[in-house]
Order: sequence, then C-alpha cells, then structure tokens
Amino acid sequence: MSHLIPEAQERLAKLRSLLAEEEREVRARADALLVDKTPKELEASGVLLRKARVADVSAALFGRVRVVVGDDASRPGHVDRFDVRPGAVVSIIERDDDGRMQAVADGIVARRKRGSIEIVFESSEQVADADESIDVLLAFDEVTLRRMRDGLDESARVEGRGARLVEMILGAVAPRPTRMPHDRVPHFLDAALNDDQRIA
Repeated sequence: MSHLIPEAQERLAKLRSLLAEEEREVRARADALLVDKTPKELEASGVLLRKARVADVSAALFGRVRVVVGDDASRPGHVDRFDVRPGAVVSIIERDDDGRMQAVADGIVARRKRGSIEIVFESSEQVADADESIDVLLAFDEVTLRRMRDGLDESARVEGRGARLVEMILGAVAPRPTRMPHDRVPHFLDAALNDDQRIA
C-alpha cells in the first residue's frame, strides 16, 4: 500500500508508463542494429569488437571482475573503432551451432583509453570461458532501465518524511518553508545587505 497522496501516485504511474515506452524504443533500436548484418558490417558500424585480445583479468570491488581488452596485433587500432564510452553496457558474444550470435555475459565499460577498454563483469563465472581473445557487442542497456524501475518502485513504497519528499520532488505538493523560532533572529554577516537580499 502506497503512503503517497493520489496525485503523486498518478505521476509515478505516468513515469512508469514513459519508462516502459523508453524500454520498447531502446530494444527496437538495439534489435535494428543487428538485423541482416554480417559481423564485418557490425564491426564497421562500431557496435561489434571482434577478436579483442584479453590483456588482463583481475578482481574488482564487491566480487566483480575487471577485464581489459586491447588491440589484436594483426589489426592495430580496431579497438578504437568500437563506439563505446564509459557506462555503456556490452556483451561477450559467442556463436551457436547455427552461427548466430549469443550473448554469454553482460558487463559495463569502466574505462576507455587509446587501444584498450576496461570492462567490469558481475562475477568471475561470467568470464571463466574467456579465451585469449573475445568478441564484444554493444548491448541493450538493461542495467540503467532496471535501476530506474527499482527507483520508481522504492519511491512508491516510501513512508513518512520520505513520502513527503517524494511528493515534493514529483511536484504533487509545493515546498514548505522551514519554520524558524520567533526568538531566533538571523544574524547577517554583511550589514550592507538590503531587505530583499536578507529575505532571500
């Protein structure tokens, strides 16, 4: 049961429907990038990094794994053509028996330097089968959308003063000024302030 006023609940519902629409649009755009394209065409368009050399695999915070990939010696500069930036979601992909690309692990680009990309994965199991080289595909950003959905769900469950804050952030109620005891007159450091400046 929500502790928010009805207007705030309506605004949260509207935000949920907008987020669902955004998710459909992002999925459609991601799918359109892959339809009827060869791996070479995907690589040329900057959404696929083929045969990236695994330069380092190390532990990261909270049990995550950091994988650094770099240029294949036979194709210098190909990592720089992969069109990703920090925060982008990527997938390690492999080919199934029919030759179709299958995502086997999702990670987030943590850092990008000339000739190398650092990707963080949730666990070592995700990259246990990584060979000396891997194929990486720019992926649909499920992580950001999931966090936004979780934030909306948490906002709907909040109680007490937190609920009042959510209502104010959503614009369902106007902010109220903080009350000051009448016996406490504010002391202004700058005596040259005029009345309007002191009120502000």
